[in-house]
Amino acid sequence: MPTTETSTPTSHASIPPIALVCLRRAARLAVYDPDRAVSIARGILSAYPDFAPAWNALATFCRQRGDGLGFAVALDRCLQLDPAHAPANLSVAELLLVLGDRAGARRHIDKALERAEDLSPRRRAWAERIRDACSVN
Repeated sequence: MPTTETSTPTSHASIPPIALVCLRRAARLAVYDPDRAVSIARGILSAYPDFAPAWNALATFCRQRGDGLGFAVALDRCLQLDPAHAPANLSVAELLLVLGDRAGARRHIDKALERAEDLSPRRRAWAERIRDACSVN
């Protein structure tokens, strides 16, 4: 899924605070209205196309509304911009587990846990449990 092409990700410092607030609100809105959340994320990305967290958010919103292609494209772009993006790597790991690729999932989980501080405590704990399960033959 991820490609080898990379660029320097847009740092949070270069993103206006209002864009970050909008992205957080879109995440809360996505539970009830994923189409609107997708629209908000796309609006942010039109202004900041190299902002990896917005691509990851778009991937999540697309998955929530059942748009598999949109999910894959946004997730791939996020990892092109920031190959170590922890939440995106966990999303790839989840997909690989569904496909039965435990070794591939383990690699993405390990990569995500390299930046464990970027994960919520719940997601970090999940990643650690799944990583251990992927190691069992």
